[in-house]
Amino acid sequence: MAYDEIDQQTRLVIVDDQRSFAEALKLALGLTDDLRAVGLEQNAEDGFALIENARPDLIVTSYRLTGAVTGLDLAKRVRESERSDVRAFTPIAILTAFAAPAVIRRARELPNVVVLSKRSAITEIVSGLRRAVDGGPPMGVIADDPYSLSPAEMEVLEYLAAGLNASTIASELCLSVHAIRARIRGLLTKTESSSQLEAVAKATRAGLVVPPPFDAPVTAGLAAN
Repeated sequence: MAYDEIDQQTRLVIVDDQRSFAEALKLALGLTDDLRAVGLEQNAEDGFALIENARPDLIVTSYRLTGAVTGLDLAKRVRESERSDVRAFTPIAILTAFAAPAVIRRARELPNVVVLSKRSAITEIVSGLRRAVDGGPPMGVIADDPYSLSPAEMEVLEYLAAGLNASTIASELCLSVHAIRARIRGLLTKTESSSQLEAVAKATRAGLVVPPPFDAPVTAGLAAN
């Protein structure tokens, strides 16, 4: 590839704690003529350092990163950076396995941030990244939230849909079991449900969460972030 062709490529960094997915995405990008991954990190802290050093044209991250830190937290930190060359203009694509309205609402609070479905085919994700660079709309249809769940309640609901209990969710999010149970009570009230199972069923019918396959282990919902 000639040097002038390299200069015309969109340079991007990937921050995703699911290494296998990130590597697959990087491999797919390597087959394109216009997109090039210049770095890959698995946590928000190293990812932020990479972003500041590499000065990419596009930032690609996952909605749920290590612990309670999300890709939107990373996006907010980038937007608040003292480095003007990355703060306001670099597009950011958040990849999520769940088409959650709460995620979309938070993303809309930040400039030039789009949300893409991680469950889409890799070719569709690549197309979505191109649209993100061009300032186009996010791919996929995001369901309306009839229950007005908060981002915190939506996050716990996603874990419940993956089959995790309050204790395990607390460990994953680095929060107390009491805090997680408070969020569960909130989503039970808003969905007018008498049990967690009923709440997950209602959210699934509304298109807010996508549970793992029946034959998958209970931690399957974590693997896709």
